[in-house]
Amino acid sequence: MADTNFLKSASKPSAPSEKKNQKRGVRNLFRRKELGVNLMSPDIVREVTRQIERKNVIQILISFLVACALVGVSYLGIFIYGYFNAKNLKPIQDRLSTVNQEISSLELNSPALAAFQNTLSALAILLSDHIYWTRFLDQLEAATLKDVKYESLSVSTASNSLTLNGVAPSYLDIGKQIRAFQNASSTFPTVSVGTANSILDQGGQVTGVNFTLSLTVNLDIIKGLGNGTSTSQ
Repeated sequence: MADTNFLKSASKPSAPSEKKNQKRGVRNLFRRKELGVNLMSPDIVREVTRQIERKNVIQILISFLVACALVGVSYLGIFIYGYFNAKNLKPIQDRLSTVNQEISSLELNSPALAAFQNTLSALAILLSDHIYWTRFLDQLEAATLKDVKYESLSVSTASNSLTLNGVAPSYLDIGKQIRAFQNASSTFPTVSVGTANSILDQGGQVTGVNFTLSLTVNLDIIKGLGNGTSTSQ
């Protein structure tokens, strides 16, 4: 009996101590949670950290590749644009080069060109003052009657005057000739009769009339290039 009581007395005190330890462990657990203590093991923390770093590296690599692709596309677009622009500008540049060469050639020949231009200017002045006698004769013939003939004529360019010595069938024909010159006043502004003498045959009959006409000539009609043909003066 005595031994039995001793065992009982020895086993009873252990129960309260175990309960106390359990309670203390629960309190410590709640206390760790309240204090924010990380309950994950170091291996788990390292693995999670490694995964996060790998994910960040992948994202950075993808961003870098996308940026490189955008830069490459932009560069390619600029290259294509420049290529086509250069291709379109090639004919213009060739034409500009040709024009520059022509200008350089003209500049080298400018003294000869200036001398030639002076010669042309002098020729133009001479031709503008030149009297085209074929044009004058055409105007005179157009104003002359068929039955009137000229034996001589003299022209004074200083006074723009013309003297005609001719023969007409009658005095009436001389009057008609004067009227014809008056109708051509743009070429012959004034006309007058100097002399008129009858031509008699052996029987005393009038066979014609000798006359002299004085006219002024509009030299502007018969000078200069116009549409006339030049002959020697």
